[in-house]
This record gives sequence, C-alpha cells and structure tokens, in this order.
Amino acid sequence: MFQGLRRTKAVPKAGDARITITERQREILKLLAEGKSDAEIADILRVQESTVRAHIFHIQQRLGMENRGQIVAYAHNVFLKD
Repeated sequence: MFQGLRRTKAVPKAGDARITITERQREILKLLAEGKSDAEIADILRVQESTVRAHIFHIQQRLGMENRGQIVAYAHNVFLKD
C-alpha cells in the first residue's frame, strides 16, 4: 500500500553537539528560518546566489538531511523555537 513512499532520515535535534556547521552556514540557516529565498539571502550576505545554494547543499550534507524542507524545519526549530 505504501511501497512508493521514500524513507526519510530523522531530523537532528536542535542543539545536538555532534553537528558542526560554519558560522556562515549558521547565518544562512537563520535566514532560511526567517523565510528568506536564496536570492534574498545572497543580497543580504553580498554573495552570489550560487554560493548560497552551495552552502545549503553543504548544510544538507552535514545535517544528513534529504531535502530543503527538512533544512527549513530544522532551522525553524533552532532559531524560532519560541
């Protein structure tokens, strides 16, 4: 019945000490949590949009996530928990 559904990895918990990201990746996560687009993030950080996408890809790899939705959910939990 559910054979077509992909298995997804569990999203790391906020504050997990095993997760290490750079300060720039942290800035990008915060901006993603605020709902900013790649283009908006690029303008704010004064970098190319392709650079933002590369950072997001590396964040995804470091956090062991499969898609942008998981990254945004994680960022929201880390930066906007209140």
